[in-house]
Amino acid sequence: MLASNDNSYLKEYVRRQSVLTGASARPAPGPDPHAGRLLTDRSEYIRFLESQLDAVTLACLTAQSFDDRITSLGTAAVTFDEKLLNLARLIKCSQSVEKEQEAAYHGALDELNKRVRASERSVGSLMEVEASRVFIASEMLQ
Repeated sequence: MLASNDNSYLKEYVRRQSVLTGASARPAPGPDPHAGRLLTDRSEYIRFLESQLDAVTLACLTAQSFDDRITSLGTAAVTFDEKLLNLARLIKCSQSVEKEQEAAYHGALDELNKRVRASERSVGSLMEVEASRVFIASEMLQ
């Protein structure tokens, strides 16, 4: 039952023992000569459990790190969305101000054109009056 899992304690123990003794990493076929000692070797079993605990702890810390990074990315995305929304509002406001200023400019330009036309009519009527006076004065001189 211990040897059925590829990540079992028995296989890990046999691998470590073979590395320590210089034997091949593959256990010999047949019944394991260390199997009886394996169940009673408390220090090796505790060492194995500690390595498994370290691996699980490292995995949990990595997952927590990813969770923190994802949370910070979510917060940054919300912040950028708010900034983008504020920029859109600012653009809309500046466009409305530009339209108001353009309308005021066109209104002032129309008013100026009206005044210029009125001045041209006044000058034209004054020229006619002056021309008639010059004509009358030239007739009187003759």
